[in-house]
Amino acid sequence: MVNLDWLINSKDFKDTCYSELGRTSFFHRYADSGFRTKWCGLWSPPNKFLEYYAYKINNTWLDIKNSTKFIQKPTYSEHEYKITNLNIKETVFIPENSSAMISIITIENTAKTKTDIEINPEIAINIRTKYENYHEREYSNKFIDIRRAILISGKNKTDNIIFGTGQPSKTIEINFKESEKYKEHYQNNEKERCYIPGSLIIKTTLEAKETIKIPIIFATSNISAQDAQNTYDYILQNLENVINNKTDSINNIIKTSTIKTDSDLDKKFTWAALNTHNLVHNSTIGSGIFAGMPWFQEFWGRDTFWSLLGLIDMGEFKTAKECMKTLLKYQKERIPNLVDTKGNTSYIGADTDPLFLIALDYYVKHSGDKKILTEFKKNIKTSLKSLKLDSDFVIHESNETWMDTLKRTGTAIDIQALWIHALESNNKELSDDLKDMLIKFFWDKDSKYFLDTFGKDKDKSLTINAAVPLMFGQVPEEEALLALDKINTEFKTAYGARTRSKYDPTYNPEGYHTGSVWGLTTGWVACANFEYSLKDDGLKYLNTMANHMKQNQIGTIGECYNAETGQLTGAHIQAWSSALFVHAIDNYLFGIRPNLSTSTIEIIPAIPSEWKYASRKNKIIGNYHLETEIKLKDAMIEIGFNFEKKPNLKIKLNIKNFNIITKEITINNKKTKIKDNIIEFKTQKSNLIQITF
Repeated sequence: MVNLDWLINSKDFKDTCYSELGRTSFFHRYADSGFRTKWCGLWSPPNKFLEYYAYKINNTWLDIKNSTKFIQKPTYSEHEYKITNLNIKETVFIPENSSAMISIITIENTAKTKTDIEINPEIAINIRTKYENYHEREYSNKFIDIRRAILISGKNKTDNIIFGTGQPSKTIEINFKESEKYKEHYQNNEKERCYIPGSLIIKTTLEAKETIKIPIIFATSNISAQDAQNTYDYILQNLENVINNKTDSINNIIKTSTIKTDSDLDKKFTWAALNTHNLVHNSTIGSGIFAGMPWFQEFWGRDTFWSLLGLIDMGEFKTAKECMKTLLKYQKERIPNLVDTKGNTSYIGADTDPLFLIALDYYVKHSGDKKILTEFKKNIKTSLKSLKLDSDFVIHESNETWMDTLKRTGTAIDIQALWIHALESNNKELSDDLKDMLIKFFWDKDSKYFLDTFGKDKDKSLTINAAVPLMFGQVPEEEALLALDKINTEFKTAYGARTRSKYDPTYNPEGYHTGSVWGLTTGWVACANFEYSLKDDGLKYLNTMANHMKQNQIGTIGECYNAETGQLTGAHIQAWSSALFVHAIDNYLFGIRPNLSTSTIEIIPAIPSEWKYASRKNKIIGNYHLETEIKLKDAMIEIGFNFEKKPNLKIKLNIKNFNIITKEITINNKKTKIKDNIIEFKTQKSNLIQITF
């Protein structure tokens, strides 16, 4: 079993941060225990509640001076400290479905005699939305003796936070000394104002070598004080179950999102799946995927549908459907490109509707849920109507693509490609017509690359957007390999695929859409290389994505980076970056492509040449769990397909990417035939294909 923990020693803290995420709350902080920016603290969107907190134990503040290490685990984060005669851990935990956070302080007395312990937390409140900065809002506080907790209410009485320890054992004494004050401070040079209600004083005595755990619970509400108190009480009374429920949920993702290979991608694949899962948010308007954290606290249409490809690969079909339903509630002539948690919408996105149709088709093929096509019939019809054409070119406004900081005049190649793919299952004839126009008019013979847009003025800017038709296999092999050669030289960096060629006149390595590296674009390019059998190049892009997990926000892939320095320039964790990492491995590297509408699983493995072993564990396809195992040894390839129960499916195995001349093929020790590199057979519960060459 792969160790999924990330360990950072104090000497390597630097600017490393982390987030703990639940379905309704998240917490952001730095590994050195600092709250450096206005994005740090406890949030229950749309509001922030907790500005910062700090623990003083026996007159010593826990901070970078006595912090020894930080450990990021799949379920929680842990800070470790050492002060005189005491080893201290703080465990930070966000429940799966409660607007709350739990901070558990574990203190070990290392002395040979008993030691008195006094804990003085400083807890600062700042209730605001993400759009606010400095404000002079006032608060009231109330110490609730029976809960051993402090309730703080905003002026409008709807926004509340309560924190405390509950009724402790007789060996722990807890008091509250009211001494409220308002404090002005700067976070990353931005002025903020917060409220400190007073001092919570916790006292106990530890015998020699004794250890004690003290949980401090923070519960929030955007509704009422009573709602916050109800959440606090529930967690206090069900603390063990709350922790176990989150652990069980995370362990299920780990179980069904595991690979084992001859590389260090195994851990990274599981973390990409965990991050995709963790960015799902339950709000009053429904479930959705936050585009990125800590500041993209909305449901973006294009981000959601790109991200659903990875979520569906993970088998989270119910969640994927709920995320689609939330956006579809706000569909008018189009699906919105943005919905915030209060239901405010924006419709500036020409890619949102084709991406919905693509994600929906992918969902049906993987889940086998054909009923959704009837349920979403009107939505599908409306999305298809949103397609506007002029002579088989898609018409859209210049600011409606994912590069929304640029005016891209004419038809953008990525929008044309998305509609080609979206129409494959809805109008194959029109899809083919659009593809013909893409190849005929977007290909530029002089540069041996694709135009970025086609219209009255041909845009010959060398952008990464050609990767979209490439990843969907829409380009003839000759042109595809030429385009990928340019991408793999002019667009490739040590940090991923930049948005613009280094030779383009407008290239800027930190330009948002004019040169920076994105997790999105790197994911596209990884997929495109695997699609055209450039499997070693595909692996290199996956490795660059994986390397980002070791820096900035630990265990995550960010939004975008400076193409020449690797410095993070966007959000710390971005949904489509993680989801496309999963998608590139499942759909392209392992090549697992089910279509339960036809009871078929097509598999086109693109295993890198340096690997001798690769397996995908417990992949959910409909009601089945599939384990794929590939072994290369001597002059033989063994491919196993194992199911938990016998499926009524046909497997169509394409071995073109192995580049071998086959001598003999057996399936479960019976000789079989191959035609055009394809082996077809009805599956048993266990299936072993042996290929000699």
